[in-house]
Amino acid sequence: MDMKLNGYSVYEMQRSAISILNDYFNSFKKYLVDPSYSYDFLFYKLQELSVLLDSFYAVHLLSDDELSFYSDWRHSYYRALESLS
Repeated sequence: MDMKLNGYSVYEMQRSAISILNDYFNSFKKYLVDPSYSYDFLFYKLQELSVLLDSFYAVHLLSDDELSFYSDWRHSYYRALESLS
């Protein structure tokens, strides 16, 4: 049975959170390979993505496994960004 929160399906909110994260991560990947974006812009976008990831986890829209998966992805982007500096 799907739980409701203020009339919204918790399952649907979780799926939306994952969809949003996938969009953000894929956009960041495009930014990373485009040399026209500055290091400061890339760092800002990665921080923005980190806040979103942590926020979704804090309100229980991500499981521990999903957090681990996206955190690994985020760390790989931080390493890629460090190699550009």
